[in-house]
Amino acid sequence: MRKYDHILLDVDGTLTDSAPGIINSLNHALEKLNMPAMPEAELMKCIGPPLSWSFHNVLGFPEERYQEVFDAYLEYYDPRGVFESRLYPGIPELLERLKKAGYRLYVASSKKEEYVLRVIEHFGIAGYFDFICGSDIPAGRPDKPGVVRHIMETMDIRCPDRALMVGDRFHDVVGAAKFGIGTCGALWGYGTREELESSGAVFTAKTPEELAEILNS
Repeated sequence: MRKYDHILLDVDGTLTDSAPGIINSLNHALEKLNMPAMPEAELMKCIGPPLSWSFHNVLGFPEERYQEVFDAYLEYYDPRGVFESRLYPGIPELLERLKKAGYRLYVASSKKEEYVLRVIEHFGIAGYFDFICGSDIPAGRPDKPGVVRHIMETMDIRCPDRALMVGDRFHDVVGAAKFGIGTCGALWGYGTREELESSGAVFTAKTPEELAEILNS
C-alpha cells in the first residue's frame, strides 16, 4: 500500500524555473522606486516566499509600502515577467506518471492565484490537476498556510498523513506542517538541502524523476 494519495505541488522553484521573470520584475520595482540595485543572489531569496514577506525582509520596504512596491513589480511582471520561465526538465513526465498511478494532484502556490492560473495554462499542464490554488488576500489566504488550508477544505482531505507537499523553500515545509502534512524538498529548485531539512522536510529528491521513483516504489 502506498503512503500518499494527495500530492500538493508548489510552482516557483518546483514546477517552473521562474527566476528570470521574477528577478527582472524586482529590478524594475527597485529602479521605479529609486532604490539601489541589489545583487542577484539577494534577489533570489525572494523566489518562493509570499511577495509581502520578500518586499519587507529582502528588499527592506516597510510593510505599509507593500501595495506601492507590488504595483511597481507588476508593471513588468504582468505583461512580461509571468512568462519568463520554463518548466523544469522532467516535470511533464512526473505529472503524467503520478496521474496515471492514481494520485490526486493539486497546485499549492504563494503566488497570486490569477498568475498561477496563467502560468499553469501557458504550459499546458492544467489538466493534470484536480485543483489549482494560489494566494488571494481578500479571500483570506495570503500565504502558504492559507493556500494549504483552502485545498484541504475544498477537496475534503481529512487524513493529512495521506498528503504530501512538494516544494523547494522553507515556507512550503512550514506551511504544510501546520496541517500535519509532510514535505518532500525539491532540490532541483531554489532552496538548499540544509534549508529544507532544517525546516522539517520528511525527505528530499534531487530531480522530478527521483521523486516519481520514490512515490511509485
